[in-house]
Amino acid sequence: MSINSSDHVAAIAALKSLSNAKFLKWFLLLNGALALGLLWTGPGALLVPLLGFAGALLSLVFAKWLAKRAHDIRVIDPNNPKTSEERQLHTMVADLVARAGLEDMPEVGIYDSPDMNAFATGMKPSNALIAFSSGLLNNMEYDQIQAVAAHEIAHIANRDMLGIVLLQGVINSIVLFVTLPLNAFRLLNMSSNERSWLIETALWLVKAITAIVLTFLGSLVVKAFSRSREYRADAYAAALLGKEPMVSALSALSTDTAKIPLEQSAYAAFKVSGRTSFSEIFSTHPSIEKRLSALVEGTYAPRSK
Repeated sequence: MSINSSDHVAAIAALKSLSNAKFLKWFLLLNGALALGLLWTGPGALLVPLLGFAGALLSLVFAKWLAKRAHDIRVIDPNNPKTSEERQLHTMVADLVARAGLEDMPEVGIYDSPDMNAFATGMKPSNALIAFSSGLLNNMEYDQIQAVAAHEIAHIANRDMLGIVLLQGVINSIVLFVTLPLNAFRLLNMSSNERSWLIETALWLVKAITAIVLTFLGSLVVKAFSRSREYRADAYAAALLGKEPMVSALSALSTDTAKIPLEQSAYAAFKVSGRTSFSEIFSTHPSIEKRLSALVEGTYAPRSK
């Protein structure tokens, strides 16, 4: 496929547009719920979103640094790669970045792990990292590794890390908005001359249950968004390289039986291959079978106008 192909450029633009439109729908939906919270708590609670987003954004700021520590990632020096394999991997990613039309080259790293996996992280495209497991590099063919790299570049191009953090920030804010009046009632009760431990206990229980339920429901929203971004990243990779390499890569991932090491399990949601739960609604990744079906059938492929 030619890098300058007009069809290629149109396909990538269409996929980026699809991703942005999908995220906008999720973001507006949750912000609508946030706006309803203002009716419940009053305009004085406008500062609450700052608290809701603070933790989520802080996690994004340190995401790359924490990922490097958790995986003990060896970042490839583009000017002095240690092996020919490192040089080839870095050159591969650089070529795909150029095809995708990104202005900034992410860091490329390798980490030791028996599972076939890779992930992208970073606060923004100019500060991104793509890391590949040794299990993936040792067990996949060149075109399969290339497809996985393209999949991760899709996450960077579509700012998927930021998307998840913004959604999580809105959910955090909704939880704070709903529980804020309950905290106010507790303070009123505690400062009253007729303080009731029964009322205090009841308010505490209502607040705890409400926060747990809302946090759980919010996590399902984030996981649903995460699953949709995996489909689009697969389609993005297919637009860069054609369907065959991505189909081949997914097929290889379906045969992987190695478990993600415990110290790396916190990052499973961001990897190209994640373990699905007994029900998909509790999973950050669709099953490999569903991803293959969507890719083959072109469910997430850009449509011609």
